[in-house]
Amino acid sequence: MVPPFRQRLDEQLGRRERTLLVVLAAAVLLIGIAATAWTIHQFAADRQAGCVSVTVPGTLGGDYFRYCGDEARQWCGAEYATHDDLAARAQAACAAAGYRPNITTGQ
Repeated sequence: MVPPFRQRLDEQLGRRERTLLVVLAAAVLLIGIAATAWTIHQFAADRQAGCVSVTVPGTLGGDYFRYCGDEARQWCGAEYATHDDLAARAQAACAAAGYRPNITTGQ
């Protein structure tokens, strides 16, 4: 006597099950493509707007910082004046966005 679950594993998928699997796989693929396109668009828009985005991991999750324009300039200046993990990440993001430290004032 074959157990019922083993018998089900030996059966081939029917047309309905195969169609459902194809539809689900296509939906997952489309969602992945859409998420990738949205991420690329947001990244390009942030760079054009002079925005700075930094994610810092933490013990209970993390923090996400995003500043644009004058706020970004001020925040980058403050982060160039400090020397911790957030500052290191912020300085790299600020430099990539075109915000460099002011040599005369240190900010």
